[in-house]
Formats: sequence, C-alpha cells, structure tokens
Amino acid sequence: MIFASAGRRVRHLIATLVLLSAPALAGQRDFCPERPGLDTPPCIVDAGHVVLEASAVDWTLDRQPGSRIDTVLAGDLLVRTGVTQRLEAQIGWTAYGHVRTREASGITESAGSGDVTLALKRSLSNPGGDGFSVALKPFVTLPA
Repeated sequence: MIFASAGRRVRHLIATLVLLSAPALAGQRDFCPERPGLDTPPCIVDAGHVVLEASAVDWTLDRQPGSRIDTVLAGDLLVRTGVTQRLEAQIGWTAYGHVRTREASGITESAGSGDVTLALKRSLSNPGGDGFSVALKPFVTLPA
C-alpha cells in the first residue's frame, strides 16, 4: 500500500510540473543549438532566455590533399541570451585550444591557447529558424 501511494504522488508531481510549464513553453521557439557543429544556425534565442552550451573535449580532423589539421578543444562554453526577438548576445570561452598542422612535406606547425569570443547575432528573417532564415553575426575573438 505504501508503494502505491508513493507512485501516485510521483505521477501527481509530474502532472503538476507539466501543467505549470505549459504556459511558458507555449510561445517559445524550437531549441536550436550552435554546438556541436561547424555551422551557425540563423535562429535566435527567445528574448529574456539564456542558453548554456558546453562540451568537455572536442577533436576535429580536417584532411586535405597534402595536409592534415588536428584541432583539440577542452572546456568549451557558449552562453547565448535573447536581447530582443531578433537579437541575441553571445559570450564564448574556450579554456584550452590546440591546433596542429602537418604538411606532406614533413613541416609541422603547432599552436595552443584558449580564447574568449564576443558576438551579436541579428536575424533578418524568420528568427525562429523556420523557413528561409538569414542572420548576421559579427564577432571578435580575444586570446585568454
């Protein structure tokens, strides 16, 4: 009898949480992360909302005829906040980044450091990312 009562309480708690969150979710756009990936989606975070995107470790390999570039990132964070329905502000921080380039001739270049990126993304059409969407994203990257 105790287990049946506990199960019922859990179901009531879940139902209450769903009902309380429904009004908040009704007007929101679909979630569109910028991570992981190499592209920048044109969608904008809803005004007044904050999104935190993070990764522990990333490794990217770019092979071209005659060269190979390995990129390793650790502690990569991106905070996106909706300023208006068509504008979002971004702050990104990479704790550690290392790029190694190997040429077929045997030349190897290596560089490593972290950085901070500041950006604004302005939607020109369809800020929700649905249909044909276009956005501008000026940014600056600073060594950390």
